[in-house]
Amino acid sequence: MQPFVIKFIDVIDRPDNVFIAMELVQGEELFSKVEKSRLSERDAKFIFYQLALAVSYLHGQGIIHRLVFNSFITSANSHSDNMAPLMTELS
Repeated sequence: MQPFVIKFIDVIDRPDNVFIAMELVQGEELFSKVEKSRLSERDAKFIFYQLALAVSYLHGQGIIHRLVFNSFITSANSHSDNMAPLMTELS
């Protein structure tokens, strides 16, 4: 398991719909956090490093993506200054 990628629990494929069950993550989008206040260079580097680990893990699992937006990244601990990014959506 990779700590910076949301966990998929189940996929239900019906003739008319596909349902994806994922872990519940309560936090703040990176986009919202950056809108409120700028990140320090140190924090930005650390978040980028964690996201690079997440992308590397996904690539190792054969999962590729087109885009990673800051609105697809949620802070797993929004009540702390130490943001642990969690990729919640891939495009």
